[in-house]
Amino acid sequence: MEKQVLRIGHRGAPSHFWENTIASIRQAIVMGVDVVEFDIRKTRDDHFILSHSSRAGRPFNLRSSIARKKWLDLAHCRGGHAERMPRLEEAIDAVNGAALMNIDLKSPGGEERLVLLLVEKGVAKKVLVSSHHANSLRKI
Repeated sequence: MEKQVLRIGHRGAPSHFWENTIASIRQAIVMGVDVVEFDIRKTRDDHFILSHSSRAGRPFNLRSSIARKKWLDLAHCRGGHAERMPRLEEAIDAVNGAALMNIDLKSPGGEERLVLLLVEKGVAKKVLVSSHHANSLRKI
């Protein structure tokens, strides 16, 4: 059996654009990655947004916890290249089937909603979900 080496764009292409942004994801696709990895966190009103940090200090200068904010509170935040903090749905649309996705669930909660969203978007079989939270992975 021949093994394939997969090229993974970790948080998109952060050497070109801010990590976990639509521009970074699109650049990774242009560069020909096989997999795009990005981090997600859940807002207070159950939206998944792309962010490695619980406070998204870089590039969005957000000082309070994402988990305590509603999506509409975050929608106006602009980061590098004037990009706003993307929702998971937008990231999936940006990949548009051009690569597999590795979604790193950074905070527990909303696992059922995450699975339903992936099924609704038709990408459940094109996604690897990773997390440091064992209970979250069991639920998925």
